[in-house]
Amino acid sequence: MKLKLLLLFFVILPGCSINKPEETNPSTLCVEVYDLNESTDIIISLLKKDALKKVLAESDRDKDRIDTLIKNFSPSEMAFEAEVLNHNNSVVILYYDPTVNNDEIITKLTELAKKYENDLKFVKIDKDKLFYLAKQSEIDDFPTLMIMHNRNEVGRLEKPIITTMEKEIQKILKAD
Repeated sequence: MKLKLLLLFFVILPGCSINKPEETNPSTLCVEVYDLNESTDIIISLLKKDALKKVLAESDRDKDRIDTLIKNFSPSEMAFEAEVLNHNNSVVILYYDPTVNNDEIITKLTELAKKYENDLKFVKIDKDKLFYLAKQSEIDDFPTLMIMHNRNEVGRLEKPIITTMEKEIQKILKAD
């Protein structure tokens, strides 16, 4: 069942830009800082349409397990599970405050996402839209970069300095 759920997330939530194919260059789809809110929105829309249950349930027996899963996990937790915790490589997560200008740090992370596209995944989490995830991760200062590997936090940088950010990320990953 868990494998089925993970497969669904990787089909529905590709970890890339959610754009229409004709609007994007396929070679750059995944090379960006992925907005976790997009996955959450997809899950919410599927839940509203009851489509998530239909996609996952092969029988009435599966339906009960799906109902339990949906009742026990929020859409943001499901997205976090699919996009961060179950990712094969290390994940750099930017927790940010949307009321503050984050252009420089997002630009730098997008640059790093292109440079390390085969080794790292970069995800951004808006503290206002996905406040539960920021609270659960005990994030108090924004922006904060958290680095996760194998479902565990391996380091964090609170209010990172743009010019040294790449070196600090590399240092944390080497220490792991």
